[in-house]
Amino acid sequence: MLARISGKTALGERVTNEDTFLVAHLGTGRVGAGQHRICEEGVLLVLSDGMGGASFGEVASELAVSAVHESIMESWVASDRDTPEELQNDFRKAFARANQAVRERSREDPRLQGMGATLTGAVLLPGTLVLAQVGDSRCYVCREGLLEQVTDDQTVVADMVANGQITPFQAEDHPKRNLLSQAIGYENDLRPQFANLPLRPGDRVLLCSDGLTDVVPDDLIREVLGSESDPGAAGDRLVEIALDRAEQAEIPSDNVTVLVAFVSEDPSCRPPRGPAAADDGRNQVPAGRPVSAGRGSPEPEPDRMVELSEQILKTLRSLELMSAHVRRQMVLVVALLLAILLAVVVSIIRT
Repeated sequence: MLARISGKTALGERVTNEDTFLVAHLGTGRVGAGQHRICEEGVLLVLSDGMGGASFGEVASELAVSAVHESIMESWVASDRDTPEELQNDFRKAFARANQAVRERSREDPRLQGMGATLTGAVLLPGTLVLAQVGDSRCYVCREGLLEQVTDDQTVVADMVANGQITPFQAEDHPKRNLLSQAIGYENDLRPQFANLPLRPGDRVLLCSDGLTDVVPDDLIREVLGSESDPGAAGDRLVEIALDRAEQAEIPSDNVTVLVAFVSEDPSCRPPRGPAAADDGRNQVPAGRPVSAGRGSPEPEPDRMVELSEQILKTLRSLELMSAHVRRQMVLVVALLLAILLAVVVSIIRT
């Protein structure tokens, strides 16, 4: 596989830019955006949004990103190419190191007390996207025109939505929507979220700070990622849109940072490992081949069957990107619909 990666950041109307990001190839050690081959070695993406204002949030984000970079590189070299499962454990250690680095620096310098940071890390492996997150700097995956937020915001308001205290609509304008439930540098008991997701050619991966997501809706993010052919152009547009929308809303624009990765096939690479390795096309319906519709049912036309199969595959691919929280919500909705349907059937039988 091949990843074309671009990183963009803007100061906005802030005094300092407290966002920090990094791209590093785990095989060659090369640091920086651009084109990276991910045949066997992975590519590390890290983004952090510092907090603290006068307490130097930019120091916290720089410390956090540096600690993750050093820790993941050390683990990768020591283990000779980690598996996705091992990388989750590597991220756990890396985030703990980042947390310790920020806390120790705060204790050493009284001026820095109160600083902290969000932290989102991703490793692009052949066939797998490995994620780790603390805070609300998000990761999205855009696949075949469908956008999915694959991280859950670790905020007080997100917890309220998950517990059913408020609706997602109420959360949009809640006064505590930016209050984090955990962050790097604030507590010893750090609980990062982890995920291993399929990564396929054609996927477009976005890591971003809340300077983007606070003012740009998901449908607009999807339109940009889906329409641009270059990750640099996509990143430029996203940042520009965020700044413009903040100005239109007459609110001070925040620091805006995006990391955009466009994944494509690399014929010279070996077959991928991970969840996508099993999706080799053997389960797809061959074009023009009729499929049985069941006893007593007319057999659909071949072209129509192919179309239905493609729609089903597209839906399944979007479902596997969903976060655990979204999947739980879908299960509840389906259960409610089934209960309503059962009640209707029973009522008809009784009459």
